[in-house]
Amino acid sequence: VMLICKAYNGRVVMQWLAETIAGVVEQNIPGADDRLAPTALCMLHLARFVLNIEKAGRFLTMEESESIFNDGREFLRLYVKLAMISLRMGVQEWYLRAKIHALWHILKSVKMRRSNPRYWHCFVDEDAMSWTKRSGRPS
Repeated sequence: VMLICKAYNGRVVMQWLAETIAGVVEQNIPGADDRLAPTALCMLHLARFVLNIEKAGRFLTMEESESIFNDGREFLRLYVKLAMISLRMGVQEWYLRAKIHALWHILKSVKMRRSNPRYWHCFVDEDAMSWTKRSGRPS
């Protein structure tokens, strides 16, 4: 099952779902899937990442940039871990996409420049995707 939603609603639903999954993990249900805990953590880090970006101004304090960077990095680490687990299981649940790599570059920029990506990332990302799509098309 794939859940698709956008913008603010996506963050709210993701936060709720992550907390719900974390509640299931805390119950220590016998036979529960081992992937539930890292899935909940992955989603919580992504929700916090987005929330912190939404709350911050154009220029970040040191604490804001560290928090955004750390939550983003943990999201990426857990996402890749879950993608590798699903690949070993032969199930396509966590897709590795070019945007995951682009997020790493956004995170490095947040840490180095202390500039909120909410004010600039969409333009860079969409431009890169259009160039990538054009380079992959047959002539």
